[in-house]
Order: sequence, then structure tokens, then C-alpha cells
Amino acid sequence: MQLADQQAARKGGLLLSKLQPPPLPRDLLERPRLAALLKPASAASITLLTTAPGYGKTLALHSFLNQEQASFTWLDLNADIHKPSSFHGHLLASLIQLTEAPAINEIPALLEDKLSHGDRQDLLTQLLNRLQDLKQPAYLVIDNCHWLQEGETLHLLQSVIDNQPPLLHLFLAGHQAPSLVWSPLKLDDRLTRISAQELALTPEETLQLNRQLNRHSSWAEVADLYQLTLGWPAAIKLSSRDRMQWVQEVLRPAQPADLEKAPTQSTYQELGWQTPEGIHPLLQLRETALDLAPALPSVFLSLAEIPCHKDTLKPLLTAFSLAADKGNLEQIQHLRQLSWLQCQLGQPRAARGYNREAWSLAPQQPASSLQLDLQMDRVLIEIFKGHLQLARQLLQSLDQETLLPDQTIKGFLLQAEIDRLQGQNTRSQQQLQACLLASGHKRPEIFLQALLLLTDLKIRQGEIEEAFALADESEQFLLTLSGETSLWQIALTRLKARLWLQQGKKDLALTWLTQLSRQSGYKSLIPSELYLHLEHLRVLLANKKADTALRLLDQLTSRSHDYPGAPENLALRLHKVVVLQASRQMTPAREELRQALLLAEPEKLLGVFQPLQNELQPLLEDLCEHWAPGSHLHRFTREILGSTSPSPLPSRSLVAPSLSAREQEVLLLVAEGLSNQAIAEQLFISLHTVKSHLKQLMKKLQVKSRTQAVTRARELLLV
Repeated sequence: MQLADQQAARKGGLLLSKLQPPPLPRDLLERPRLAALLKPASAASITLLTTAPGYGKTLALHSFLNQEQASFTWLDLNADIHKPSSFHGHLLASLIQLTEAPAINEIPALLEDKLSHGDRQDLLTQLLNRLQDLKQPAYLVIDNCHWLQEGETLHLLQSVIDNQPPLLHLFLAGHQAPSLVWSPLKLDDRLTRISAQELALTPEETLQLNRQLNRHSSWAEVADLYQLTLGWPAAIKLSSRDRMQWVQEVLRPAQPADLEKAPTQSTYQELGWQTPEGIHPLLQLRETALDLAPALPSVFLSLAEIPCHKDTLKPLLTAFSLAADKGNLEQIQHLRQLSWLQCQLGQPRAARGYNREAWSLAPQQPASSLQLDLQMDRVLIEIFKGHLQLARQLLQSLDQETLLPDQTIKGFLLQAEIDRLQGQNTRSQQQLQACLLASGHKRPEIFLQALLLLTDLKIRQGEIEEAFALADESEQFLLTLSGETSLWQIALTRLKARLWLQQGKKDLALTWLTQLSRQSGYKSLIPSELYLHLEHLRVLLANKKADTALRLLDQLTSRSHDYPGAPENLALRLHKVVVLQASRQMTPAREELRQALLLAEPEKLLGVFQPLQNELQPLLEDLCEHWAPGSHLHRFTREILGSTSPSPLPSRSLVAPSLSAREQEVLLLVAEGLSNQAIAEQLFISLHTVKSHLKQLMKKLQVKSRTQAVTRARELLLV
């Protein structure tokens, strides 16, 4: 015990060190989201923070109060203070701190003087009455409140709650809540509960802490760490002390004998934890993780993980026909595979047909896991079509609370791709980081896809050194994958070629891409092969081979497509602009760029322009002068040029009319190009009803035709 505590103990049993919070560490991890979480929502309210040890409850509260710069008093309970007499004395001392703000060493004498004029209960009432006149918010923190389990101490706590001053907020933090009746407070909107899930580190915070601990870890290692700890701060710090192997042995075993590997009391003391009664929290965490991990489907979604070859289509169609007698679920699974394959083959219209057929076979249960999967498939299809506004809307309409862990990972990747294509690079990077940490070795294809997309973002942002590190990690991780990896090799080589150009290694980039382009061929190009040839075009131009680039371009532009605004088709058009410009064909180059802008602006496909921004800048500046100032195209072109930041997506609640659920369904099908009769069959309604809904839609959207309705709906992010 400290000297001050020893002296105070002789003057009434107060432990003064328990009347103040522990000091904040120098290397405090900034977590601004917790400040919003801890901010009291109403007057005379109570916040309960109940988690296992090591979630940073004390640190979060002290950091919040330090940031608020408000009056507060702190009471840290332990085995000596939770007894009724001791708790009563320390509670009175903490309230005296608020009412009179004495120096810490003056509190015992003040308490002794006040008690000489009355008993403890009278003094508690007086102090609470004085706090009724508070002019500014103040806070009372009772840390380690799980010690309050005896009847008399609970009665004292209940007395404080019943007589809580309007501007005094009460924080209770501990392993479990005191045994009081909390439901009336919840009904009165006075109670807020904060759980371990909310205090756990997010993927971004895990990355920050990992860097703060001076770890030089690969993304795969950080992903393993995050999945092992589920964002539990204490377990992450434990790993920083070269105990990762021990953590894995504790968290991963499935045999009961492994429970003997729990840490000893000395391990707890070394980490500064208090040993709770019962099972060790790491083991509780492992059991919880196992309970939350349902059986996942054998085939899962990624932007480029299906073996993408034209010869794959026939076996899948055969398998689908053979599955007709085996039930709807197996048929649906084959339809999903066919849908993904058609996307990879650059046939999103056919993919949507398979997706629609799968929907018709799926059980009509709202928010079922299968329906969520099919909606995510639909998001992927719309991305390949270039309908990013609709894809974003479909993704945001998913109920996040009902998503399985695997679906959440897919959601991160899909959202990142939408943001990347729309030039929202910061948001895309955040989604990719979350995807990387949530996937790792458990979902290797998704992990590798996210790693390659993050490499692309780093190249766009000019962070070449970090991009090289990511490319190297991608290459190493690729070696661990089994099965067909040729598409991954192509994607990785494309990224490396861009990095080699940054280093001035033009010959090296040209050698590799020329070889890959010849192997791929130029007929019936799938999107991944097209992107390879487009990268080859850029390298040819960098090597002053404009004539060769022009001949290659002629072979690429003969490619047929259904959606001119799809990302790969826009990319082809923009590379055509660059090649024509290099060949001094400025008039056709300018017209191609104008068409590209007209196609890209409705869906805000800013990201397609970013890799070629320097080459396109002169023509973009020329076109910008010809657009009407303030028009959508003028603003969009300025965004590409970097004159303004990418504009935030408009809020539908501010500008969109209110549509019924059925009107929204009809509008989506109209946007897909279905006829009135097809819509009626799809929704099982009459043709007259469809026409009636369309009439109401046009009235609400203030348009006169179906085409205008779709255009207006896209402007308002309704489709």
C-alpha cells in the first residue's frame, strides 16, 4: 500500500489511490468511435460496461473523460472496498470530490469532519441534494462494479440511482452488472449497455495497435491475429510479447485436454488482469467463436475465384441438368455457379438470368441465408454490368444483423469494389482492410482478391513502396493456394508491370506482358484477359510503340458487349483514347472520351479514369471547358481532374420520393429492361396492375416515359 493510503487508512479506512483513475499510457490508441458510444444520450442516465477482463473498459472511460474535460469522480472497487462499510465511505468520499473539489489528500479529513455532524446515510442524502444544482454535466465512475453483490452495498447503489441528480451521469464498469432490477431504467431510456462486441477493436483499430506495437507483420499474420483474438485488446497485446504460439494453442484446440493450457495466476498478474471466477476468458472467447461459426457453403463468392474458363460452362450445365432430381437446393447451387461463371466470362445478362431462376427456386422466406446469398450474387452481377448505384443500394438493403460471417466478408469485398470503381479510395481501403482481417487463411481466395485490390489502390495513390510490399506478399500467398492459379498470376503480373513502369523498367514490363498477351489470345476475351491486354497497351506506349498498340487496339475493339457502361468496356474505351492520342488522332480521341464521360457520369465511375488521369488530362481539360458550368458532366470531369474531391453520394431521403415496396420492385424490373408482361409474370400480378404502378411511378418521379423514369431513378439512387 502506498504511504498516502496507509495514512488515510488510519483516518477512516480510505484508499486514496482508488479515488482516482490509473494514468493514461503514453502510446494510447486513439479510438474516436468510443467517445460517441460513451456520450450520455439523456440526463440522469446510466451506462453499463460489462465485459471480460482485458477489453479496456477503464482505459476507454478515462480517455473519454479526459477528452470531455468535465468534472468527474472515480471509485475503483476491489476485494477490500466492496464490503458495505468500506464502500459507503469511499462512495461518500467520491461525492465530496464532486461537490467541493478538494485535494486528494484532504478528503479523509473532510469526510471525518462531515461525519462528526451526522450519520453516513444523512451525509449521502445531503451530497446528492447538493449535486441537484449542478450547472454542467458531471460523471461518477464505479469501476470493477462486479464486486457489488451484497445486499447492503446494492441498497446504497440503488439509493444513488433513485436520487440521481439530473446532470450527474453514472458509469458502471465490470465483468458483470450488479444484481439490480434494470428493466425500469431501460423503459425510461436511462440505461445504456455496452458489450464486449462494441469495445472490441475494429479491423482498422487492430491494424493501428499492431503498428503501435512496432510489429512488422504481413497482412496474413495480422488477419490470423485478428481472427484468433476477435479484436480483444488484451489478447492482441499478449501476442506482442512473443506468445502468439501460446495464444494459438489456447484458442484453436478442440480437445478437452487442451483446456489445461490456460494461464496461471502469475500470468494474469503479469498482464495486469484480475482473475475472474470460473473459466478463463480466452477459453470463453474460443467457445463463443465456435458457436458463432455456422457451417459455410462449399462454394463461396469472390470477384475472381471461380475457375474461369469457357470450357467450364458445359460441365456446369450438365451438372445442373443432373441435379434436377436431387432437389432445389442443389439446383440453386449449380445456378449460382453458372451465374458467377457468366460474370467472369463477361456475360452479366446471362448471369442475371441464372440468378433470376435461382430466386424462383429459393424458399420464399424473408431474410433467409440463401436469399441473402442470392442478393449478394445480384450485387456482383450489377457491378459487372456497371450499374453501381443499384449494386450499392442492393448491398445497403441487406440486414447486417442477419448476415453470416462468410456473407459479411463478401459484403466487405463487394462494397470495396463499388467504392474503388467510384473513386472513393479511402472508403474502399477501409473495406478492404476489414475484408483482409476477416478472411485470411480461412478464405484464401477472398483474401488474395482483397490484397490485389489494395495493391491497385496503393499504386493509384502513389504509395509505390507499400504497393511493392503488398505485391510481394500476394506472390508469397499465391504459392500456398492449391488448384488453378493462372488467373491470379495474370492479375499479379498486371500490377507488377505498373510498378515496373514506375521504376522505369519498361523493357521488363514489356517482356512479361507481351508473353502473357500472346498466350491469352485476342478472341472472345473475358474481362480478366481484356485488362491484361489493356495493360499491355500502356506498356507499348511507354516503350514508344504506338503503331503496335494501334494494331492491338483494333483486335480488342472488335469484342462484342451488352453493356457499354460496364467497367471493362469503359476501360477499353479510355485506353483507345490514349492510343489515338499517341497516334495524333485527336478528333476521334476527343469524341471517344466524350462518350466515355457520358457513359460513366450517371454511375459515378470515377475510378475507371484514375489510372489514366495523367494521359487524359489535356483532353479532359478541353472537354471541361465545353460542358455547361455546374452541370453533372462539368462537375464529374472536374472531379476526375482532381479539382474537387469526389462528391458524396446523394442522400435518397433528401431527394427521392416515397415509393411503396411494390412500386420499387416494378421500378427495378423496368430498369432491367423487362416488358410490362414480363414484369407481371415475374411478380405474379396482372398486366393492369403493372400499368397502374407505372403510372404512379411516373407521377412521383415527374417524368413521362419509362426511359425517363429509369434515368431519374438512377439520379436519385433508387436503382
